[in-house]
Amino acid sequence: MKRDNIDYDFAVSKINSQLSLEEKLKYANFIIDNNSSVDNTINQIKNILKQFKKANFLNKSLDIFVLSK
Repeated sequence: MKRDNIDYDFAVSKINSQLSLEEKLKYANFIIDNNSSVDNTINQIKNILKQFKKANFLNKSLDIFVLSK
């Protein structure tokens, strides 16, 4: 709150106006779940990069959501 120079009530209203995790997932083109090992996360990223290359996603708008605890 201090960084953004906002009061408590405004901060709470901003938090409450955010989409739920389930809603955010609906908009993602790719989901990276980093709740497992670092190796697993790296493998997910490598797989996504392979798909980028295969589908020529370089000029497209993408939403990537990272699941994290």
